[in-house]
Amino acid sequence: MNPLFYFKNPRFFFPRIKYFIWEKMNPDKPWLCKEAVEFCDKNLRNDMKGIEFGSGRSTIWFAKKLSSLVSIEHDPHWHSLIDQKIKISKISNIDYKLIPLNHPESEGEKNQYQKDPDYLSILKDFVDEYFDFIVIDGHYRTNAIRLSISKIKRGGFFLVDDVNFWGDFKDVPVPKNWKIVSQSTNGIKKTGIWKVTK
Repeated sequence: MNPLFYFKNPRFFFPRIKYFIWEKMNPDKPWLCKEAVEFCDKNLRNDMKGIEFGSGRSTIWFAKKLSSLVSIEHDPHWHSLIDQKIKISKISNIDYKLIPLNHPESEGEKNQYQKDPDYLSILKDFVDEYFDFIVIDGHYRTNAIRLSISKIKRGGFFLVDDVNFWGDFKDVPVPKNWKIVSQSTNGIKKTGIWKVTK
């Protein structure tokens, strides 16, 4: 935690403490809002295929619930840490990929790129409606959503973390006919899950 941030933004202090306690009490669960984790716990099945943009505690946890998981990470140091945890866990259904960013990490996302960043072009390796579960929690989020839409099956679940990047759940650029089945906040960030209709 950055004490200066909470001094300048005191309304986030108690939610952050509450979330910190929840994280410590649930050390293997994803860094998502509690209600989103509970939804995934109840609704993900071992016949589903998933992909996540942005790895972390979620990677092993999701893989244990799915038949297979593709996980995309851009940071070499973080990739090495999570890869070691995957090896220790002896989970074999994760295809864990290190794909560096084509742009400086500090550079803001463009609405669209002339050429899709390598981090996202991995989606071209999969046929349309291949995945049952997609997680957007990494870089190029607006573009990741746009390029992922055709890759998810009818009835699948589409999870977007840090919805506050767009302001509110209704502003996330997913198709308007998709039904939002989970919207949660921990007072710091928001997580949304949509059920896909075509």
